[in-house]
Amino acid sequence: MANFQYIALDSNGEQQTGVKQGNSDAEVIQALRAEGLYPTQVVPEGQGGIALTPEEIVAAIGKKGETTKPKGKGCLMLLVPLFITIYLVCYHFIRVA
Repeated sequence: MANFQYIALDSNGEQQTGVKQGNSDAEVIQALRAEGLYPTQVVPEGQGGIALTPEEIVAAIGKKGETTKPKGKGCLMLLVPLFITIYLVCYHFIRVA
C-alpha cells in the first residue's frame, strides 16, 4: 500500500487535507467518498505533491497590493540627483541675470 495526499471538500464545503493509504488513487478516492468527502486532488505522496490552493498562493507571495521591494530610500536615491541638477540650473540663471 502507498500513501496518497489528498484535498477534499466536506458536506459544508470546507477543505480537508490529509494522507491516506491505498493501493491506487482510485481506491483512495472511493474511500474518501465513503467517508462523505468530495476529493478534488489525490496524488501519491512524494511525487510532486498537491497543487497550491489560491489561498496558499496568496499567503506565499503576500497579500494583494503588497510589494516585495524595500520601502524608503530607493525613491529618495533617484530624486536627489534631480534636485541637485535643478538647484544648479536655477543658481546659474540667477547669477547670470
